[in-house]
Amino acid sequence: MNFLYISPDFPINYQLFTQNLARLGVQVYGLGESPFYSLPENIRESLRWYEQVDLRDTQAVINSVTGMFNQVPDLRAFDVAESHNEYWLELEATLNSHFSIPGITAGHIAHWKRKSLMKESFVGGGIPVARGALIPTLPEAFTLARDLSYPVIIKPDSGVGGNGVHLIHNEEDLTTIFPTLDEPYIMEEYIRGGIQTYDGLTDHDGNVIYESSLNLSHGILDYIKGQDIAFHSTRTIPDELRDLGRRVVSIFGIQRKFFHFEFFKRGDTYLPIEINARPPGGPILDLMNYAMDSDLYLHYATMIRDNRAQIPSEKKYCCAYLSRKGGKYSLSHEEIMEKHGASLVEYTENHPLYWKAMGQYRYIFRSPSENDLLGIMEDVLRKP
Repeated sequence: MNFLYISPDFPINYQLFTQNLARLGVQVYGLGESPFYSLPENIRESLRWYEQVDLRDTQAVINSVTGMFNQVPDLRAFDVAESHNEYWLELEATLNSHFSIPGITAGHIAHWKRKSLMKESFVGGGIPVARGALIPTLPEAFTLARDLSYPVIIKPDSGVGGNGVHLIHNEEDLTTIFPTLDEPYIMEEYIRGGIQTYDGLTDHDGNVIYESSLNLSHGILDYIKGQDIAFHSTRTIPDELRDLGRRVVSIFGIQRKFFHFEFFKRGDTYLPIEINARPPGGPILDLMNYAMDSDLYLHYATMIRDNRAQIPSEKKYCCAYLSRKGGKYSLSHEEIMEKHGASLVEYTENHPLYWKAMGQYRYIFRSPSENDLLGIMEDVLRKP
């Protein structure tokens, strides 16, 4: 099996995908921007071939892949192209289309990237969504905002995380912000409610073989504006969320991929926010591993090779991700370690690219009891 991996060295924890694929006998070919000899030794040893290329230059990438076929005598085709990264999904689709690799194509990737098209797919599948639409002009934005009632949210139609998201309270806000928008934007009603995710992994046939869920205390916009970051995984998934999440997997045709779906939770009902056809960001795969004492990097590699993997369905623990954004807290780091160190599984610095959305330093705690974990979260973030 031949696997084309886009950016095999970043983020750092995703290097484990390449290592496990190679360990299971998959031939891994890499495309990345780092010089080959700057890659960690274990990545260099795991790659059958590597091409350094500007990943933002699509034609250069196509030329590099063509070069692989010319230089590797027994390379006839790729079975999978993957990035596990939202930023390179469109490149992945382009390579699939150009080289006839199974997977999402350039003609369909927009439904995975553009929020307006996601809405159309949700509605077409009979799933209610937050009211909203594209806002091509300021007069159309005023009309829609009056229909939705302030406050409203505006966000890029194709965007990653909370970049470019604005909370609009009135016409003055809209008048000020609209001229600064340099790409298509969508406006939606502002939903008050918690956010819960449905995350998982599908096999080659689109069957969900692993699933998990996160409860978020705030949305990404709050985190970017300086809120402390706090979310946790649950040991069980509500039936309604599971059923809805699996419908979304089917609607969007997610195959042999991780996925990360976000929903507003209002009472016992869920409204989809957006889909992401990649793992949840940063170290969240590690958090999921801590929850079940298992290895999703290995399970993914096994699924790629065998189209199946024995992934534990039981979550032994609830796990929490915390990052303190600054200010004075009731507990110092040393006091946290003394009081809650037995429940701490990881404390480390995030990559600078994640600081705005996920904080500079992260704590990951786990406990079999959700109530106990919530108590730890409250204690760590408490301010005098």
